[in-house]
Amino acid sequence: MVIIKLNIMKKILIVLFFAVYTSNIFSQITPDSLIGCYIGKCLFKYIEDTSWTVKIDTFFVTSFDSNGCFFHFYSNCCFQGHSNYETEYNFCYGQSQNNYYRFYSGDSLKAIRDNWSPPPPNYHLASTRFYGKKTSCTSNVIFEINNNKFIIYPNPATIKVVLSLPENTSNAVYSLYNLQGSLQREGKIINTQAEINVVDLPRGLYVLKIVTDKQMITKNVVLQ
Repeated sequence: MVIIKLNIMKKILIVLFFAVYTSNIFSQITPDSLIGCYIGKCLFKYIEDTSWTVKIDTFFVTSFDSNGCFFHFYSNCCFQGHSNYETEYNFCYGQSQNNYYRFYSGDSLKAIRDNWSPPPPNYHLASTRFYGKKTSCTSNVIFEINNNKFIIYPNPATIKVVLSLPENTSNAVYSLYNLQGSLQREGKIINTQAEINVVDLPRGLYVLKIVTDKQMITKNVVLQ
């Protein structure tokens, strides 16, 4: 009788242990904690290439939807948009085994995307890899005004500048000026998001002005 009770108590203790253990595991990584900058190695090649082009680049995660199990992100290295994701404790699978984004220990990111292409007429199959560690974002990338988060990414920039405004922003437009005050780019910010193509602009310092229905923001942007 005593042995039976001891066995029952042992099973109860084991169940309690695993309940506490798994609750601690699942609390270690939350989607909000994964938002930020990841710097690391980016690899790129077209389908016919025999070797990878490798460079150091930055991957910026802007938001998570834990219900839909996907996140939004920007990157210079041919990753952009949104995707499903996985963590060590939360399995949200990507489109296929060849296309996934995985977060490890809250500070590492592994992204793989194979056999993708920009839309026609620029159709050209390619593959991309990114392996990075989380790093602090400078004030040139992410900043807050009146508790509203604004993102200008990347800064410095080479190919494009991405703008991400708070969800409650409306009627927003942007203007990009060189140091002589000459207007170089302008446009509307649709659904709080915009991309400014800067690949053909001379390298140097520019002034970005964002005007919303509530305020005007001015930030310096470096092209390199």
